[in-house]
Amino acid sequence: MLKNIVFFLILPVCLLGAAAIAVFSQPPNGQTRQPAENKTNRIKTPVKPPPKVKGNPTKNPPTPKNNPNGGGKISKSPAECLESEILLRCDLPECQVLLDGKSQGITDLNGVLQFPAANGNRNIVVSRDGYETARTSASVSCGEVKAVTVKLKAKPFEIRLKTNLPNCDIFINDPPELIGKTDDYGVFSFTARSGTVFIQARKTGYLSDSKSVSAVAGQKEVALNLNPMPARVSIITTAKGVFAQAEGDEKIHDASEPFSIEPGRRRLFITALGHKSLTIELTLQPNQRVEKSVELERLPVAGLILQAEQFLKDKSFDKTLRLARYALEAEPNNGAANRLIGTIFLEKQNYPEAEAYLLKALDGGETVVLNVRRHLNEKFELSAGHGAACEGQLLISKSGIEYRGLTATAENFKVSSGNFQILGLQLKKNTALALSLKVTEARGGKKDYNFFSREKELSQDGKPFLSLIQRLLQRR
Repeated sequence: MLKNIVFFLILPVCLLGAAAIAVFSQPPNGQTRQPAENKTNRIKTPVKPPPKVKGNPTKNPPTPKNNPNGGGKISKSPAECLESEILLRCDLPECQVLLDGKSQGITDLNGVLQFPAANGNRNIVVSRDGYETARTSASVSCGEVKAVTVKLKAKPFEIRLKTNLPNCDIFINDPPELIGKTDDYGVFSFTARSGTVFIQARKTGYLSDSKSVSAVAGQKEVALNLNPMPARVSIITTAKGVFAQAEGDEKIHDASEPFSIEPGRRRLFITALGHKSLTIELTLQPNQRVEKSVELERLPVAGLILQAEQFLKDKSFDKTLRLARYALEAEPNNGAANRLIGTIFLEKQNYPEAEAYLLKALDGGETVVLNVRRHLNEKFELSAGHGAACEGQLLISKSGIEYRGLTATAENFKVSSGNFQILGLQLKKNTALALSLKVTEARGGKKDYNFFSREKELSQDGKPFLSLIQRLLQRR
């Protein structure tokens, strides 16, 4: 009886304990615990998939399988990282670049070099001859073009200058800074603190010389050559058209104004149209201003006429006029000088002026040559015009007249002053057509000659050239 009472008292307690163990052994959120492995026969019990979570997924987000730390952005492995680059800018061209001890090449003329780089912290070394090596680092991310700027500091270097002249002032930089003077041998040395130095040498009376010297050229001799500034010479004279030429110099200077020549002991040849040449010697210092008075002697009249004749053949009318007038200054009635001037006015078709000088030329015993036209046997039709066979010259002098055909010579003549008669001008419509002469030939026969102008005389009231010939003939 007692045993039965104890059994019924213990049974509820055991049932409550079993229920409690069952409750606390269940997995959370309704999941089913996986049965333990049967150690006796090693048979694995299949695992059932967890039930789908219903409701708001944000309350219990799933943890990504490839992120063991749970949540956040997934990091890419190095094999999946995009290619990165470094864009290096050096303040100098042609800089050597090392990345983690490996050469990447040299910067271009703008100091730029771009090269690939693995992500992470990279060590960069930049160097160039004459400059201190620069070391830096850069942290490179995946797919990044990392910009790196490097400035190189120049190493101090010695510069030895040699100038072609002693005691030259030496300047550096811009604006110029005087740092010293070359010695009696033209030598000067100094230490440069910057990468490139602008050097200039100066001396009074000489053109300066300059050069830019870089650090790469350190320990080398730099030569600067100063050339003397030209001297300025002024020639004081009463002559016109004066020229000066230094011995050994091809250039001819117009001495009507100051001109420049190289300094030193110089011999100058002074010339002027219509004057005797003159030689002077000058000792000129660099950049010196010198005035020199000279008296030029005029050529004799015969020399003036000889030169003027040559210039007239060359059609240099201005020089011919100047020489002829110089001759008239010495001999106002010189026939040759008057003829030369009158001929030039003929060329310019200034017939009134030409007549005045040509009449004086005839009075001075000169022969005046006039270009005319005439036709063999006087066969001429105005409508047909003139040809080459018509060209000729009429020569007038105190003693008589002469005609010379330039191509057709069959009817040339030469007679004294008493053997020709002026018949007058043939006119047509109030213009001069021809000048008619009656010539007594050597055998006593008479023949008419008609002379035409080379110029086209069709002015309404003018007959200047043929009228000029008529008046010149009337003076014989």
